[in-house]
This record gives sequence, C-alpha cells and structure tokens, in this order.
Amino acid sequence: MKKLNFLILAFLLFFFSVVSSTAQDRDLVDSLEVELMNMEVDTIKVKLLTKLGIEYGKSDPDKRLEYGLKAKELSEKIGYRRGILGAFKIIAQAHDIKGELDEAMEIHQARMKIAREINRKDEIASTFNSIGENYRERGEYQLALENYLQGLKICDELGGELNPNKKLKRQIAGFYNNMALVYDNLGNPERALEFHERSLKIADIMNDDRGKAVTYNNMAIIFYQREDYETAKKYFMQAVRLQEKLGHKESIALAYGNAGELYAEIGKLDTALFYQRKSLKMREELGDRQGILYSLGGMAVICKKKGEFQQAISYLDKAIGLGREIKAKKELSFIFEIIATVYKDMGDYKKSLEFFEKHLALKDSMINENSAKAVQEMRAKYESEKKEKEIEILTKDNELQTLQAQQQEGQIKKQWYLILGIVFILGLLMSLIYVVQSQLKFKKEANNELEDMNIQLAIKNKSIAESINYAQRIQETIMPTQKHLQEIFPESFIFYKAKDV
Repeated sequence: MKKLNFLILAFLLFFFSVVSSTAQDRDLVDSLEVELMNMEVDTIKVKLLTKLGIEYGKSDPDKRLEYGLKAKELSEKIGYRRGILGAFKIIAQAHDIKGELDEAMEIHQARMKIAREINRKDEIASTFNSIGENYRERGEYQLALENYLQGLKICDELGGELNPNKKLKRQIAGFYNNMALVYDNLGNPERALEFHERSLKIADIMNDDRGKAVTYNNMAIIFYQREDYETAKKYFMQAVRLQEKLGHKESIALAYGNAGELYAEIGKLDTALFYQRKSLKMREELGDRQGILYSLGGMAVICKKKGEFQQAISYLDKAIGLGREIKAKKELSFIFEIIATVYKDMGDYKKSLEFFEKHLALKDSMINENSAKAVQEMRAKYESEKKEKEIEILTKDNELQTLQAQQQEGQIKKQWYLILGIVFILGLLMSLIYVVQSQLKFKKEANNELEDMNIQLAIKNKSIAESINYAQRIQETIMPTQKHLQEIFPESFIFYKAKDV
C-alpha cells in the first residue's frame, strides 16, 4: 500500500510541477481540428497545431508529439522561429510524459539555443524550468536546482516580482513550486513549505486560482507525508474547490484522486471511495488511460481495506488489462504487488505467490532494460568521447601544422628582411664610397690646377723681377746716381713712377 502511495504521489508531483494548463476538452479539440483544416495562414496554423498538442495533455502523448512535430515542420518551412520554440516545448513535454528523458533533454537544449539566438528571455527562463524538471525526474536534484535558479535570475533581469506582467509572475511562482518539490525530495519539507508559501503569495496577489490550487495540492502532499492528515485534508479540499471552480477536468480528476487517497489513509473509506469513483468517471470522460489505471488501483486498495476482496480483484483485473494495453510496466509491477497482498489476505497463498513472482519478474525486467539502456548510453558516450578525442587530436595536429607553417613563414620573412637590409647597407656603402672618391678626385684636380697656377705665377713674378732689375741697371747706367745728384742738388729726391714692362 505504501508503495502505491508513493507511486500516486510521484505522479502527482510530476503533474503539478507543470506551470501551464493542460486541461483537455473533446469538443474544443474537435473544433480546433476543424478550424485547422480550413486554415490558410501558416503562422496561425502553427499556433493551432501547438494548441492542439497542448489540449491532448497527458492522456495521449503520442498525439501531442504528432502535433508538435507538425508545428515544428511547418515553422521551419516558413522560417517562423517563435513557432519552432512552441513546437519544441510540446515535443519535449510529450517525451517527458512518456518517460523518454534523454530525447526530451535534446529538445530542451535545441529550444534553448533558438531562444538565445533570438534573445527571448522569457523563453530562456521557461526552458531552464523544463531542463530543471528533466533533471528532477532523473533524481539529479542539484542540477535541477541550478537550472531553476538560472531561470529565476533571468526573471529578475526582466523585473522579477515587481514586473506587472502576469505571465512572468506565474513563471516565478512556478519556479518556487518546483524548487519546493526538489527540497521535499531531498527530505527538507520545511524548506519546501517556505517556497510553496512564496508561490502562494504571488498567486494571491494575482488572484490566480489555478496557481493557488497547484500550491495547495503540493502543500497537502507534504503534510500527508508527515502524517498530519487534518492539515493535509484542509489543503487538499481547498485545491479541489478551486479546481472545480476553474473547470479543468484533468486537474479536478487528480484532485479527487488525492482526496480519495487521503480519506483512505485516515480511515474514512466510504468517502475515499466516493472521491476515487468521481476521479475515475472524469478520467474515463477524458480518455486519460494512465489516470484510469491510478484510479482503479486506488479503488482496489480501498476495497481491500474494507474487506471487499472480490471487488478489489475486479478493479485490479481491469487495471492489469489496461496496463498491458498501454505498456505501463512500472504501474503493472505495483498492481501485481497489490493483487498479491489481496490474495494473501484472502488466504490464497498460491495465487499470492503467483502475482508476487510476476511483480518481481516485471521489476527485474525493468531493471535489466534500464541496465541495458545504461550500457548502451555508456557505449554511445564512450564512442562520442572517442570521436571527440580523435577530433581534438586532429585539431591539435592541424594547429601544430599551422603553427609550424607560420613559424616557417616568419623565418622566411626574417631571411628576406635580412637580405634586403644587407642589400640596402651595401648600396649605402657603395654610394658613400662613390661620393668620397668623387670628392677626392675633385680635390686632387683642384690641387693640380692650383699648383699649375702657382708655378705660372712664380714664373711670371720671376720674369717681372728680372725685368725690373734689368730696367734699373739701364737706368743707373743712363741717369746719375743718387749720391751724385745730392751733391749737386742737396735738397732733392728722385721719384720713380711705375711703368709697364
């Protein structure tokens, strides 16, 4: 019974972590499909495909995936990147519902890339939330918290709780709720309640009944786990009333199931069965086969407590048939365990052992599948890392070759620069030698000319001197001497006047 409780709680925790509404109305879906066939504008057609994917909710993840892929294909065809973002969200959620967490993570990463490229901060924050949810489903709570905090940081950049935008406020409240779920999983219910209170405060300010219903339900689960059933009942019933007011059938069905589980725990079995039947009826209307499986299991547990073993077996037989039909191995394993305990209480130990062995076999099968998947993932990871290593080595080789080529090119350039420098210096030296030689030659020629002139001048001076001396001797021969003249003319002198010779 406790394991069934944990199963139901795990399912509820997954559901109530989703921020957007996933209610499904058959008439709405039909009308949307008719409108889709008549639609001509591609961008509006993308939005209709996305809305159809949302409306299918969790009841038919394959249909959700189908519409998501169609929306993605059309968005890519017309280059509508915002449409691709919406389609990726639907596709990833479909994989999450089906438990295909690796496939979902790939889509989340692709969505994040586009959101960053077109700088849609609201979508970046939303994708951080989705990635956090994926990690939470894997039990990697630290990574989940890190992504929630990164998403909250983006919300703060957009103005945080002070921003009047209601969508942003709901997003922040959703982060608080999801962080609370992580802290609850980590065994810290007090911290979890703190974050639920923060979320509830935002929902109160906005009069967001759906946000309050989600938070009341999550708080009720915490008190339920602490066996504070009165407080849990108070919050569960508040969630039920709000969901009834909102008319979200899938959420109402889940709330009824929660109430039934709670009343069964506190011993009010008729009230518990009343709520489980209401939950079953609504899930049948919705076509929510997985939800029907949970309701049948819950009703069987109540009948077992009441001692109505045949009725319990009847519900469980239906659950087994449905579980096999939708291939819900995990849920089937728990159903086999419950029916084994019913037969044990009836004293039919042979049947009890038979179903307990089925429970163990299916459990082992899932473990083997998970192990095989883990081995396959490890092998794929090894091959990927091996390829990355090879690429890294090739890259380094290319870088080394490039570096060597650059070094060789640098050396060649240096050699050319050296040669050019030597040529330039030699040219300069030759020019200098030429100039010096020219100056020396000129100086030598000038000296030779000067020497010739000096020689000619000396010859001329000598000739003049000789002429003068010759003229003087003639003069002295013809004219009386100075002494003789002074004797005759005591107060006289001779004046010599120059004359050309």
